[in-house]
Amino acid sequence: MKLLIPGGAGYIGSHMVKYAQNLGYEVVVLDDFSSGNEWAVSNCEVLKVNLLDHDKLSKVLHKRHFDGVIHFAAKSLVGESILKPEMYYRNNVVGTLNLVEEMQKNDCNNLVFSSTAAIFGNPITQKLDETHPKDPINPYGRSKLMVENMLLDICNKSNFNATCFRYF
Repeated sequence: MKLLIPGGAGYIGSHMVKYAQNLGYEVVVLDDFSSGNEWAVSNCEVLKVNLLDHDKLSKVLHKRHFDGVIHFAAKSLVGESILKPEMYYRNNVVGTLNLVEEMQKNDCNNLVFSSTAAIFGNPITQKLDETHPKDPINPYGRSKLMVENMLLDICNKSNFNATCFRYF
């Protein structure tokens, strides 16, 4: 199985790369190293690309087949998102849309999206499930919820599969 891991040089992404490699998967990391570290990835192909560079992304993924994509490439600092909301919406929403478009062009229809519990905002119950209201309180959480909704719409209209993995 061959996996593409955008954001694979970041903290969580690099652990996923190692985990997948230990399971015997072939891994390709896509990262712009704006917050990831080159030393964090080894024994795999690395594509140095920012998801916002649609032309370069299209070029490096052209006719490449991946069985799945595990997407960790995002801005994720709550305080920074409040100071620079445009950067968070552009990076997290537009970057993910660019990735999904290129996946579909190359007949790759399986995505795991790294989301966040921040989509729930201030919880109204101790235990959270899918029925809990989604009411993010900062641009970071709102950008992740926008992506979740976008993926749901794309999955409903096409042969695209996405799972949103939320951290607590």
